Amino acid sequence: MGSNLVSLRAIMDTPTATVAFILGIALGILGVYKCTAKSKQARARLPLTKKPTVDPNDIVSLRPPSRRHALPPSGTFENTLDGDISATDISLPEIRHIVGTFPDYAVLSGVPHPQPCPSGFVLEKARFRPFRPFRWRYHQHMALMKLDPDYWLELEHGYKTSLETRHALVKEHSEKILFCNDDELTSLACRELLEMALQFVCHRYPQYFEVRDNVFINRVLDTKTQLDKAYGRDALQILFDNIPEDFAIVTRSDDDGRYRLRAAVVCSSVGWYIGQHRGKPLHGIHAKVTDYATKMARSMDRYFARMPTDQPIQRGSWSIEEGKPLFVPHDDDRPNRDGGLHFRCDWQTLRRLPLTGAIVFNFKATFTLLTDLRTEPYVPALLHQILNEGDQRLVTPGKCMEHTRQDVLPPLRSWADEQAKAGVVPDDWEPRTLDESPFYPGWEAVWRTAQGF
Repeated sequence: MGSNLVSLRAIMDTPTATVAFILGIALGILGVYKCTAKSKQARARLPLTKKPTVDPNDIVSLRPPSRRHALPPSGTFENTLDGDISATDISLPEIRHIVGTFPDYAVLSGVPHPQPCPSGFVLEKARFRPFRPFRWRYHQHMALMKLDPDYWLELEHGYKTSLETRHALVKEHSEKILFCNDDELTSLACRELLEMALQFVCHRYPQYFEVRDNVFINRVLDTKTQLDKAYGRDALQILFDNIPEDFAIVTRSDDDGRYRLRAAVVCSSVGWYIGQHRGKPLHGIHAKVTDYATKMARSMDRYFARMPTDQPIQRGSWSIEEGKPLFVPHDDDRPNRDGGLHFRCDWQTLRRLPLTGAIVFNFKATFTLLTDLRTEPYVPALLHQILNEGDQRLVTPGKCMEHTRQDVLPPLRSWADEQAKAGVVPDDWEPRTLDESPFYPGWEAVWRTAQGF
């Protein structure tokens, strides 16, 4: 240490060396400044419109991890980082170049392709998994779970019927259900989503679907669809025509860092419709959700800002409904009580697209006769506990109307007692979230038996 200090003093005693030493420090500082400036420039976001506003939650500065390392080899974009850059660090020229070529989205996103359906799978016999996302104690939070890559999109025996129902709804309600902004980023995001979805179903259900020479072949419907010009609304339309699930696309706003709804095709909605939320940020979309503003809004904004492409998630929303309402834009339009009571589950997934950086909601509505819950271990007791002892601000009308709650409590209590007497559930069992959540003990054997494999 001492000898080093002496050497430094000796050097500094030489005027020329002193100047060189100071110049070296200055050049080093300048180099750091240039790197920092270049890094900031590379992190510009698409589309580049306004200067960032003051953000008390610091959303503007939050970013997901870059996906540049996953891009296919290309020597034609060396200078593109001087322009607009997506949330995942991909330049607009690169996005234009790659989207439309069906790149390997497993590599780009970090999420593996699904495994083909097991031997013996027949679409006409397929059933949705029995989602039972009940939690106790019940309170309002995101309740996120890691998504199994095999189950991003699920097809079942009602495939054709569901497509027909959805087409009739769009014919009647148009942009209340299906819309797309005309900006370039949204158009590219719709195409990226289409390619990812078609790539998924071709891997998961290879006996039914194929993409060949930019043509999508659907053997269930016996159709062939040209894909070369499918961007924006056209891309959403192809999704809608072939996959009976709902999709909503949000992209980042550069002025405040928040994500806003830019495109959607959503048929599954009760008491609202997706068209009324066009252009809104997350807190605007969820304005009527109990406790969202006070308990969830800030964490949701931050979660969306940082969500990586390789960590898609899933969650479930549920309710008890009279009949099987799919699209009911206003609560007053709910069906009468002649359709029987059903447990409805909207199973939702959320993932970030690797190129455009858009985030995609995807969900499907499933309906189960309430009486079918009678033999499912622990389910009647747990559901009874939630409806009877849960925070009533969250239960009604969020989970069911009050008159429906009064109707279902007696049979649920009776079925819970039956299971306790039969030894299916221990007498001293205290209702809690099940270890098998979002399912129930023994569900898989029942599910596989119903499908024949």
